[in-house]
Amino acid sequence: VNIYNGVFMNGESAFDHLSPALNVYVGKWHTPGFGWRVAYQGLNIQTYEELDHAAFMNFHFDAMFNLSNLFCGYREERIWNVIAYVGGGWAGRHAFYTDNENSMTSGDWAGTLSANYGIINKFRVSKHWDINLELAGAFFRNGFSGITGHSGHDMMWSANVGVAYKFN
Repeated sequence: VNIYNGVFMNGESAFDHLSPALNVYVGKWHTPGFGWRVAYQGLNIQTYEELDHAAFMNFHFDAMFNLSNLFCGYREERIWNVIAYVGGGWAGRHAFYTDNENSMTSGDWAGTLSANYGIINKFRVSKHWDINLELAGAFFRNGFSGITGHSGHDMMWSANVGVAYKFN
């Protein structure tokens, strides 16, 4: 699930902008403490009154740091690992508006660079399978949502639950 926070208007809260998300990652660990991944994050985002919703995508490259292995030593059988990451990429959105007759019309495309960060709680289920709980954030240019705010940037927070398969 994503929460988009560009500009809050008319008493809106962050929870007025919850959206389902689809995240797909492919990565490689080079050492027990350092790895990378390429990511797709998307589906749609809920924005504001003038912009009803938008198709959304964020492609990014992340450097990952397994904090459990870096500070506590590597153990293959460890049940819980904490992984931090930072990265950058490109995000795009395609807006959809409701006109006066309540019909949906397609709007503009917008794209921007993104800065991504987060923390992954990885729980080992078996030799090849993990369950991941991830809290993530991303920064975009101000006005990416279609409305310019005062903060200098738009933000999105995500909470993700997923599975990971590890190849030999």
